Amino acid sequence: MFIVSAHEKIINNRFIGGGISIGYGEKEDYIHEIVNNTVNGRPLYYFYKKNNITITGEIGDIILVDCENITIENATAGFENYYITNLATLIFCKNITIKNTAFYNFFYAVEVRSSRAKIENCFFKDGRAILLDNADGSIVRNNVIKDSGMGIGFHATDYAIVENNYIEGKEKESYRYGLYIGAWYDDDYGNKYNICRNNTIRNFTYGIFIFESSNNFIINNSIESCETGIFIQYLADENEIRENLIANNEKGIVIEKLIAGEYKFYSDNNKIFYNKFIGNTLNHLITVATYGVMGVLEIIGMITMAEIKMKMELVICLTQFLEKEIKIMLH
Repeated sequence: MFIVSAHEKIINNRFIGGGISIGYGEKEDYIHEIVNNTVNGRPLYYFYKKNNITITGEIGDIILVDCENITIENATAGFENYYITNLATLIFCKNITIKNTAFYNFFYAVEVRSSRAKIENCFFKDGRAILLDNADGSIVRNNVIKDSGMGIGFHATDYAIVENNYIEGKEKESYRYGLYIGAWYDDDYGNKYNICRNNTIRNFTYGIFIFESSNNFIINNSIESCETGIFIQYLADENEIRENLIANNEKGIVIEKLIAGEYKFYSDNNKIFYNKFIGNTLNHLITVATYGVMGVLEIIGMITMAEIKMKMELVICLTQFLEKEIKIMLH
């Protein structure tokens, strides 16, 4: 069931297969009476303006609207034989914590349309795990995401932290994103001042995809076995990409410029430094996807396999020299 209107009454129903998805609107559009419903035998929770509640156990579906200080922990959501659109939706909430919870078989497991949410120590399998949509100041850490079409997506979100997550793609799907940091193509709501660090990202079309988003920090991630490690599309300015391991991908980093007639869209002032590029198929560490000169791009200290080999040989030579000097001194 998909709800796009206000003041609905949904009472004493048993949903088989899927639960409730809810559209976008103002706070008053979410005033519904939704009680005593189940999804495949599990409770469907709809809370409006509730505070200080802890939810555990099996969950069929959960929607929180204008709530504060709600914790979902030690829970299970999702079904082996049914595909649920959204398992948890947080709308206009504050300080919602989801931890130690497993999610299975979903379109989006958790859709966060709220500020300062925390998602920690959870397990996600088979679907798009987390969407941060107007989710300023949220934290996503220490999660395991497997068989994912999109690991973690950002839309209109600032000052979020995504760290220490393991994110693995689903091989059958095309256009898979480990981290999608971008506007949607029908709007211009990008993302700013987010930190993505210490994540392991594997087996996606794009390990990290940045579009129309600026001043984000991509630090010390391991991006492996993707078609493109990091893809910077146009209108992505002043992002800092540093100290990442970009290994065994088809392409390391791609920066795209779009030319549409007389219009040119590109990215400026991105800083890419002290990354390690190992075993990527293309020799180009920075690949320009279209013609012409890109915007201002500062590249500092990229490390290639040849440089690593050269430095190792230098260390070996220096070590051998020091050993000889020590022997001479001892005699």
